[in-house]
Amino acid sequence: MREILRTVVGARERSFFYCDFDRWPHWAGAFLQELDAFPDMVVARFPDAWYVCVGRTERAFATHLEVQRIAKAATNRALTLDAGRRLDATGRSC
Repeated sequence: MREILRTVVGARERSFFYCDFDRWPHWAGAFLQELDAFPDMVVARFPDAWYVCVGRTERAFATHLEVQRIAKAATNRALTLDAGRRLDATGRSC
């Protein structure tokens, strides 16, 4: 991972997309066209952002196994209540 970050930071690109490896193939399998279009959409919607935290839509969340949804929903609910706004803190991509 460090080598990848060194390569990205040294590149001429202004930004990069991080996604946990277990999430990446799941997203690609469920919504490949969405994943392919995602980086350009983020740049278009948030051109000056230095950091964008990515949550999941209800549609995306529903593609996970029930045991994952139960555990992640409990964590997200607790953090949502604490923050005072809806969060998907278990999504792990930015």
